[in-house]
Amino acid sequence: MFCRAALLLLIPLTLFSTESIQLDPPRITPTTISEKIVSQRPLREECVRISKERLTTVDGTKTVVHCYGHCGSGWTMLFGSVKEAIDLFEEEEPVKSTPIHILGGGAIGLTMAIELSNRGYNVVGITATKFYDISSWRSAGIFSLAHLPYDEQGLESAKKLALESFFTYREIELGHHPYLSSLTVEYLPIYSSTDTDTGLDFLVEEGLIPPPEEISLNLGKVTHPHFLQRMTYFINSSEIMRELQSHIQTLGIPLHQKEIHSFEELPEKFIFNCTGLGSKSLAKDETVYSSLGHTCHLHNQPEENGFKYIIYTTVKQNGQSEILYFLPQTLFVNSKQTEGKTCQAILGGTYILYPEEIPLHERILMDRREFAKLQERSSLFFSGKSFLSQ
Repeated sequence: MFCRAALLLLIPLTLFSTESIQLDPPRITPTTISEKIVSQRPLREECVRISKERLTTVDGTKTVVHCYGHCGSGWTMLFGSVKEAIDLFEEEEPVKSTPIHILGGGAIGLTMAIELSNRGYNVVGITATKFYDISSWRSAGIFSLAHLPYDEQGLESAKKLALESFFTYREIELGHHPYLSSLTVEYLPIYSSTDTDTGLDFLVEEGLIPPPEEISLNLGKVTHPHFLQRMTYFINSSEIMRELQSHIQTLGIPLHQKEIHSFEELPEKFIFNCTGLGSKSLAKDETVYSSLGHTCHLHNQPEENGFKYIIYTTVKQNGQSEILYFLPQTLFVNSKQTEGKTCQAILGGTYILYPEEIPLHERILMDRREFAKLQERSSLFFSGKSFLSQ
């Protein structure tokens, strides 16, 4: 009779091995960091608010359709949210010539204006406090439902909106979308540790992406065993925002940069509120709050490095579990560089809640600490070396 050890020798070793995936890592040194960006993300304690509200004003009755509270997953739920909001609006059986005003200049506000116009409605303007330097331009752009603070019912609603959006991104990728080009999205592998919640399991359950595959991640100087490979969409946020703005211009919809304090300031009977963080005061919604995110843009990478992958994983740093993400974003746009500045990738992974409660002088120090921590864990992950030693 064979002993157990002898029996194990008869089993092919391939049954115990995992595939090794070799990636070209980015160079993360003081000379390859081109920009350090702090962005404020709008969050909401409850699920996405897509609802209709009637307001009685001195000028008569207004209908406000709310669409906000996406908690950093605005790109993931974008098209599903816009469709649901417009479907809700059409229950009113509105006359299509009636003027409609959009509040909010981010991805949801711009897409809402385009989709309403495509359905034949009269969108007379978009008003926003800012059209640049907002989270839609600065977001990482991973199709994912990770880190949502919703309850079970809210998560189910988010999944429904995300599924609708997933099919739209597939149309964009295949070049079948009416106004967004295939340059704006890319279907890429995403790598994470086995204990990281990527917010993608619902896509596996629907059969839309392959099940996760355990792999060993080889980055040349460092290897990370027990990683998982999945697939998702990388959304090139700056590129897609440029195309949305361009299409708004083609449609002739005016943009008004102005802060609105009350819906009564607008003369239109129909208003779509897509203001995100601004809804805290505008819609008097105390469940709205914010988080800070820190990202570093990379340049001076080897020319042969055309990064075609995403990293989204948890790593240990100073005894804490921290997020690290890496994406092949190639464009950075802000109010001073509206034509855009090229980069080769971005690093991120910070979530600082309620920054408005932190005094300004402490915020400045905190931002410095967060950037230093992000650079350090990124350098250790990709090269095994401390950032300051590079």
